[in-house]
Amino acid sequence: MMSTTENIPSKTEVARCPLCDAPLLENPNECSKCDWVKGYRHRSTGTSPVDLSACLLSIVPGMGHFYKGHKVISWLYLAGAGLALFWCALAATATAGFGLLMLPLYWAWVMTHAFWIEDLKVGERPAPKPE
Repeated sequence: MMSTTENIPSKTEVARCPLCDAPLLENPNECSKCDWVKGYRHRSTGTSPVDLSACLLSIVPGMGHFYKGHKVISWLYLAGAGLALFWCALAATATAGFGLLMLPLYWAWVMTHAFWIEDLKVGERPAPKPE
């Protein structure tokens, strides 16, 4: 049986900043030497209006990614939409059944990815007003 006191740090053991490795003496939730705070780079579990807007903008493939600051991938998704449209048109003339599903599946994937991808413009937009 494992003792529960093994996981408790001793008074001589000091917590360290994960970014700059400085000791966190005064407040273990933020670093006085750099800009680290507890919860840094942890995505919130709730959905934000930006995520929903990016999803809706992705009706035109790539626009939601462009809105969130991913410019290169937005152009790639727009080009991919052209390929998916070509594949769907080709499948409509042939007898391939899966080809007709290519365009809606592609759009669903792009919209889902735009919803979940990290927002690179989070500091550039005004903060939402509390209700």
